[in-house]
Amino acid sequence: MKKILIIFLAFLFTLALRAQDISLKVEYPSVVNAGEQFTIMWTVNSGGGEFAAPSFNGFTKLMGPQTSYSSSTQLINGKMSHQTSYSYVYYLQASREGKYVISPAEFTFKKSNLCIKFPAFNNFLKSDIATPPLTSLRQENVRGTIYGTGVVQQFLLYPQVTGDIEIDPVQISVLVQQKSKQSDPFFGDFFTSYQTIPRSVASQSMKVHIKPLPGVKPADYSGVVGQLSMKAALNKDTVNVNDPVNFTITVTGNGNLKVAAAPELKLTPDIEVYDPKITDDLKNSITGTSGQKTFEYLLIPRHNGDFIIPPVTYSFFNTSSGRYEKLTTREFRFHAKKGSDQNSGGITVYGGVSKEDVKYLGKDIRFIKSDPGNLAKAANIILSRRSFYSFYAFAALAFIVILFLRREHIRRNSDVSQVKNRKAGKVAVKRLHNAAICLKNDEIDRFYEEILKAVWGYLSDKLSIPVSEMTRSNAVTALSDRGVDEQLLDSLKNILDTCEYARYAPSASETGASDIYEKTSQFIKSVENLLT
Repeated sequence: MKKILIIFLAFLFTLALRAQDISLKVEYPSVVNAGEQFTIMWTVNSGGGEFAAPSFNGFTKLMGPQTSYSSSTQLINGKMSHQTSYSYVYYLQASREGKYVISPAEFTFKKSNLCIKFPAFNNFLKSDIATPPLTSLRQENVRGTIYGTGVVQQFLLYPQVTGDIEIDPVQISVLVQQKSKQSDPFFGDFFTSYQTIPRSVASQSMKVHIKPLPGVKPADYSGVVGQLSMKAALNKDTVNVNDPVNFTITVTGNGNLKVAAAPELKLTPDIEVYDPKITDDLKNSITGTSGQKTFEYLLIPRHNGDFIIPPVTYSFFNTSSGRYEKLTTREFRFHAKKGSDQNSGGITVYGGVSKEDVKYLGKDIRFIKSDPGNLAKAANIILSRRSFYSFYAFAALAFIVILFLRREHIRRNSDVSQVKNRKAGKVAVKRLHNAAICLKNDEIDRFYEEILKAVWGYLSDKLSIPVSEMTRSNAVTALSDRGVDEQLLDSLKNILDTCEYARYAPSASETGASDIYEKTSQFIKSVENLLT
């Protein structure tokens, strides 16, 4: 069974500080337009310090700083590496034209009284435990000598492999005060002088035996060892086709929650699902890690109808019972209805047709008129005229020509995918026209929606891929197979990223929308020329 290891480091001396490898990096755009909003972000690879931003002369500070923390752990060939970073983000606006220089920011690291080299903790997932500053020492008898001792730092360790693992010693550099000469026999230590001598000391290494988890791991095993509970929620039960639904799963408990994997959703292909947004609220203590981890999935139905999210299962190893246990959510349902403008423009943006759209026409037979009417004898018989035969020959020839053209028309239109392929450009132009109207009326949100519909509808018709199966990866692969160059593929990715971001987190300007319109129009024209 995996164990939680808490390492207490106790030292017997008052120590001095050695500099640490700390870096402060900045990211910012080199060119912006007058009046444009932009961000500048500083990132430092260490905490425990104070960040001081420069003055933003020539710019208007809209917001900031927004701070964030990130941590990443990698286990490669049995060796684990851990990196942390703190980010400070400011939102600025360029006031007027010109060249400006932003002064450097400063990060002041708070020094302690130790120079310490901690172990690498290979094969462990390490988390720091908040440790109060060492302000006083506790006396302790060590092999007959009284020392002042205290806890400097505590770590929470989760082993990632089985077997015997050795933890390297802790190494420190200390300054020890020693008498420079013997005490005077008459005056004692009154006239004794001391000198400071640097010395390096190290703790003993430690060995820990890690047992494997018993039994067979379930297919839906989360990687968590501890105790868990799970709940799920759906934010809407009715949406329009191609509008998002947020499905949230929250796991709460204690154990190695930092490595908890995202639950797997088993959904119909008619629902497009994005990678979950993962947030956590975890606290480390000497008893372990506790808190919750949230997985937020963005689901987009691609045609109208009723949809089901089957129960989601999530297994973990319960340290109390000593066996694997499974958590299960309930089943969720939601309905996707047609949008008001989905049949405009000559295309549909959903992947299927419901049964209600198929109508039976049962009254297509009309009665024959039974009234004989008024009969009269014709004065001349048309068969006696020469023009009749000329007209007959001309009509026969016209019939043959029309029959040939009709069959050719039927043949060309029998392949629905080819018809859509030929008309893809015209349909996309109509969609772009709708987007231009939205932009002119300052309907920015609707503008990005029309742009997305134009792009997805055009790619679906041009590549003969149903909209319900159309994804970014499918589109990029199909275009690449047809000889579309990387520059156009990058343009497509940029268009989709900008539209999706602006649609679900609206902050775009009219200038940015105009640029996206031009890029989309140019992309469709370029692909049309290549694939025609």
